[in-house]
Amino acid sequence: MAAAEAAGFNSRDAVTRALVRGCVGQASSDEFFTWLVNLDLLDPEEYLERPETTPLPDRQDKRLVTLDTLVTAALKDHPDRIGRYYRAWKVVGRIAKDEVDLAVPAARVLSRHITQEMLTARGVPPEMLEAFGEMFESGDFEFEEAV
Repeated sequence: MAAAEAAGFNSRDAVTRALVRGCVGQASSDEFFTWLVNLDLLDPEEYLERPETTPLPDRQDKRLVTLDTLVTAALKDHPDRIGRYYRAWKVVGRIAKDEVDLAVPAARVLSRHITQEMLTARGVPPEMLEAFGEMFESGDFEFEEAV
């Protein structure tokens, strides 16, 4: 699929579907594309633009994928990387209010990427402490880059 995307095709193109089918077989390919089409996820940039109001997915699998893509997008090199980092925490915090266990992987990744520059500029993200304060106190999470 990555090869098809690199050549300019998307997941709905027949070329992409044929390549995936050739690699994994008809049944697995059909199941994969059904799953992919039904994910109907928002672009993580929407969450980074409006972290407090962009609707969250209802299903756990969609929330998990949303968190994964959100963290990846937030940590990319970007002129507003610090702002994006803190906005990502807002989304993680929203999900953690309902399902803290689901948000732990994203929180761990984000916590590993906070820098001294971020802490100096903005402090510890409030969502980090609200949802995961006990985990930080117990040593489950740590500020790897900032320490």
